[in-house]
Amino acid sequence: MRIECPGWERFRQAIRYRYGEGLMRTEGDHTLLPDATGLRIDFRSGAEYDMPGESMILLTEQND
Repeated sequence: MRIECPGWERFRQAIRYRYGEGLMRTEGDHTLLPDATGLRIDFRSGAEYDMPGESMILLTEQND
């Protein structure tokens, strides 16, 4: 999947969570952990992600 949006700003400290069978990092029974932190993403230039069927990626700069 390619995400490109000329009106968006850059993410300078993005956190990525991946949801899907065999993709999720967890702690205990209920706490989902990010699989990557500190990502720099420039959506104006475009970003590409591999997404297997029945999966989801969440990109955020919020850590709370």
